[in-house]
Amino acid sequence: MIAFASAISMPKQLAKRGTRKAASDATERRKPGRERGAIPAWSGYLMLALLTACVYGRVLQYPFTNYDDRGYITENFRIQAGLTWQTVAWSFTSIEQANWHPATWISHALDWELYGGNAGGHHATSLALHILNVWLLYYLLKKSTRAVGRSFIVAGVFALHPFNVQSVAWVAERKNVLSTLFMLLAIAAYGWYARNPSWTRYSLVFSGCMLGLAAKPMLVTLPGMLLILDYWPLRRIAGWSEPSEAFAVPQVGIRKLLVEKIPLAALSVASSVITVVAQKAHGAVQTAVDFPYPARFENAFSAYAAYLVKTFWPSGFAVYYPNPFDPTLPEHPGWGIVAVSFLSLNSCSRVECRRLATAIGAALSNRGMAVVRFGSDPSDRDRTSRSSSHGRPVHVRSAARDIRRGSLGVL
Repeated sequence: MIAFASAISMPKQLAKRGTRKAASDATERRKPGRERGAIPAWSGYLMLALLTACVYGRVLQYPFTNYDDRGYITENFRIQAGLTWQTVAWSFTSIEQANWHPATWISHALDWELYGGNAGGHHATSLALHILNVWLLYYLLKKSTRAVGRSFIVAGVFALHPFNVQSVAWVAERKNVLSTLFMLLAIAAYGWYARNPSWTRYSLVFSGCMLGLAAKPMLVTLPGMLLILDYWPLRRIAGWSEPSEAFAVPQVGIRKLLVEKIPLAALSVASSVITVVAQKAHGAVQTAVDFPYPARFENAFSAYAAYLVKTFWPSGFAVYYPNPFDPTLPEHPGWGIVAVSFLSLNSCSRVECRRLATAIGAALSNRGMAVVRFGSDPSDRDRTSRSSSHGRPVHVRSAARDIRRGSLGVL
C-alpha cells in the first residue's frame, strides 16, 4: 500500500521538481548580465580606459615644462635623490612650492627612482592615475544611481573634458590627479563604512582623507561632501527621508553624523593652518590692500560662473589668467556680474527634493571646493577645479534628464 501510494505521488513530486527547476532556470536567465548578448560589466571600464588613453596617449612624448616642473622635478635635488628615507623625511617637513604635500613629493621621488629624467615615464604615471580616477568615478556613480548609461556618460565627460588637461599633461600638477584618487577612495570607503559602521572601516575613510590632504589641501571640504552623501544617496539621516532602497544602510541621528565627521574636520583644519603658513611664507597670499575682500567675493562668484560656462563650451583655456578684479585697473566687472552669477548658480528644477538630490549634491561639492580658493591667486583657476569637476557633469546630466521630462524651471 505504501509502495502504491509512493508510486502515485512520485509523478506529482517529479512534476513539482520540474516546475521549480524551470522557474529557477527562468530566474537565472533573467539575471542581469546573464542574458544572451548582454554587454559584460567590464566593457564599460575598458572603453573608458581606451578613450582616455587615445586622447591623452600623446603626453608620453612630451618633455618637462619650464613652468613649475623645474621646482618640482628637474631642478629639485631632493627629488632627484630618488625614494630614500632622507627624501621621505624631507617631504613631511618641506613647504617648498608654497604647499605642504608630502604624498605628492613622495610620488615624484618614486617616479625619479623608476624613470630618472625620462619625462615620458612621469607623464605615464599621471595618465595611469587619471584612468584610475575615471574608473573609480564610474564605479561610484553606478553603485549610487544604478544607472549604467548615465554613469558612463558622466565618467566619460570627466575623462575627456579639457578642464583636466593641465592636471594630466603637466607633471607638476601630479597633486591634482593624486588627491582626486584618494578622495574617490575615501568616498568608496565611506559607502562601505555606512553599511556596517566599525572602527576598522572608519580608519579607511580617515586614511583616505589624510592621504588626500597630504597630496593637496583642496580636499579640506571632504567632510562636508560626506555629509551630503549622508543625505543622498545613502539617506542615513534619521527623520529626513525614508531609508534607502538601493543601499542597506542604517539611519542615525544628525548629531551622531556630525560627531563622526569631527576627526576628519580636525584633519582639514590642521591642513588649512599648515597651508596658510606655507602660502604666506612664499608670498602666495595677497593682503587685503592688494586684493580687497569685495574683489575676492566678486572673483569667487565670477570664477564659478566661468566654470559652468566652460563646462558647456570649453574654450579660452590658458596657463595663466590675469585677475579681472584688479583694483588698480580703471574698470572691472563689479557687482553686476556677481548678481548674474548668483542667479545662474541658483537656477534649478521645480521637482521633488529627492529628484534634485543628485544636482544639489554636485552643486554643493563644487561650491565647497570653490570656497577653498577664496582670496588666493585667481590665475590658476583651471587646474584647481579638477577635484570638483566630477560634480559638474552629474549636475548637467541630471538637469538634462529633467528637461527631457519637461520639468525644468527657474525658482
